[in-house]
Amino acid sequence: MNRILPFLAGFWCFLISCAGFVETMQTADWKTVNSAPFYRDLTEHDIIIPRTELSLLPVSLQKGHHGHIASLIPLLEAIQSRLDINSPYTRLPYVTVDGTGSPEAAFGNVSMFADENKCREKGLKKTDHIFVITQPSRRWQARWAARNTGYAIWIQVGVSVYKSRSDRREIQLGTGYRMRVPWLPSQDCQVPVVQIVGAVLNPHGRIIRVGAEAFYLDEGTCLNTLQELAECIEYKDVFHILTEHRRKDRVRYPMAWQVALDHLMNGLVPANSPQIRHSAL
Repeated sequence: MNRILPFLAGFWCFLISCAGFVETMQTADWKTVNSAPFYRDLTEHDIIIPRTELSLLPVSLQKGHHGHIASLIPLLEAIQSRLDINSPYTRLPYVTVDGTGSPEAAFGNVSMFADENKCREKGLKKTDHIFVITQPSRRWQARWAARNTGYAIWIQVGVSVYKSRSDRREIQLGTGYRMRVPWLPSQDCQVPVVQIVGAVLNPHGRIIRVGAEAFYLDEGTCLNTLQELAECIEYKDVFHILTEHRRKDRVRYPMAWQVALDHLMNGLVPANSPQIRHSAL
């Protein structure tokens, strides 16, 4: 009996540690989207979500291995202000998507997320563009559900890299928005872009729909390494985005970032049909 007790105690500790690991475990899912509009559903069953049950989280800077880019803060504030004025959804100004185990959503060329070996392993081409979605841990979901936020829209501002997918030397930035890039030395060139990535979270904080809209590319810049990405968008670029960068293909030449934001909000939850795909946990 004296020999069995230490064994049972050790086995019990092992089970507890395994349970803790499961509670904090997160999984990442890759979704290829090579043509605009850049949106994906992550569930299998349809459910109609009344607009009264949708809320709007504060806009945040994009999470990622390149860190937060301080030069984007004025743009973030402009986007938040526009949403505060125009969005019909309930604001949750003090509820943020952060902390250990929180969800993440990113979009860009596959080179942002994987080397050539991993691309081959997943059957991806170097010109593919993908969403990488990391769902929250069970522990984080429990904390989020306790806040009773219901369904929520979460928007991030950030930078990414896109590549041309055709010999015509053009890059598709978002819904109905292509830009000619005749200066590209080759299709392998990684072009830095400013984008907004949106996600719809269910009441447990799981991502059930994602979308992305880019609206600015750094003309003439071809990145050799991704480490250069955090340095390529400066305050002068953001000032240009906020004051001069317009959609010349649209009536009255609206600001490009405003068009992208309107597309993103409508792409996440269509204005005329607030139906998104959702599956029970």
